Amino acid sequence: MTVSDEELAGVVVADDLVFTTTAKDSEPGDLDERRIPFKVDGEVYYAVRPRKLAEVMTMMSRAAARRASVADQVFAVMEFLDKVITPESASRLMDRYDDDADDFGVEELMAIMERLVAKLTDEVKGQQPARPRARGGRAVARR
Repeated sequence: MTVSDEELAGVVVADDLVFTTTAKDSEPGDLDERRIPFKVDGEVYYAVRPRKLAEVMTMMSRAAARRASVADQVFAVMEFLDKVITPESASRLMDRYDDDADDFGVEELMAIMERLVAKLTDEVKGQQPARPRARGGRAVARR
């Protein structure tokens, strides 16, 4: 939604509430380079490595945690389908999920999501620079 100049006339914004998006040093890559094939019952589907991989994986990992509520798990699956699975593959998976004659269900969706999240999370860990190790020995308290 854009706001017209007339609507903004007279609006005063405090300096500490003015934000600017910072440019990121990331190479998002071509769609084909980010595509990850996976199989379900012999059929090939595709996930796409999100451009904002770390943010997406953090959000989905929290929502998919074993202690998460059913609502959080459903939210995680929907976010996963929207942000990681290609639209065509997500549509095919949902068609199977919605088909009462197909045994494909939420358990399979969660298994797919968990495995792809683990694979993508490993990639995020591989992209982060290693933390420098602390030098020196342990500090010992003296009496």
